[in-house]
Amino acid sequence: MPGAGHMIAANYIYTVSKPDGLTLGAVNAGLYFEQLIGRAEVKFDWTKFTWVGNATKSPQVLYMRADSPFKTIDDVRSAKEHPNAARRVPEIWATSCRSFWKKTVGAKFNVISGYQAR
Repeated sequence: MPGAGHMIAANYIYTVSKPDGLTLGAVNAGLYFEQLIGRAEVKFDWTKFTWVGNATKSPQVLYMRADSPFKTIDDVRSAKEHPNAARRVPEIWATSCRSFWKKTVGAKFNVISGYQAR
């Protein structure tokens, strides 16, 4: 079921399919961010899904250069000028990333989307 980065499928599984164990979904695990930041398009409750397994590993990492003035997440929270954060994803995910860090740990970033690694 294509569309909206698996949002349509996740909404369908949650709101339309019967909870009889006969419907499985392979949706983007990052969709829980969408619920966390309160996107209106979310019609599911991520906590009500049951995890069966993963086909891939998808680590998420936040790191900064050792010579930056930011050594802890508290340094980022209290910064007068928000640090830049590069993401290799479209702007829609950059917006979600920015909202996630702000709402979960109070950190603000200037997210630059579409960054190409060398």
